[in-house]
Amino acid sequence: MKKKKTVDQLLPCYPQRLLEWETDEETGRITVFRPKYYSNFAKKIMSPFLKKDYFSVKLDDLGSNVWRLCDGKYSVEEIGKELASRFGPEIEPIYERLARFLIQLHKGKFIEIRCPKSD
Repeated sequence: MKKKKTVDQLLPCYPQRLLEWETDEETGRITVFRPKYYSNFAKKIMSPFLKKDYFSVKLDDLGSNVWRLCDGKYSVEEIGKELASRFGPEIEPIYERLARFLIQLHKGKFIEIRCPKSD
């Protein structure tokens, strides 16, 4: 995904997780582990000074459900339908919120978004 996409252009796209994560057994919420440094040079220099080499990003219920579905098998449209059936009208406008969240995850290098080539 290179150009800024509209909501309609994102619907046929497939988000794919790029980072490690775990599920909290009690709440079912997801914690994503984002590296503090992507450069090997920075890792080597900074690692001795850090307790952890990653940030722990805790997602809420909605974000956790989206994260679970970002496995490259579900399109944005399918993810939106699943969220609508699970959460109902309380998350309207679904696709605008979902697109904004996915773009934010993409910019933060949490996911990649693969879109089919258009003719």
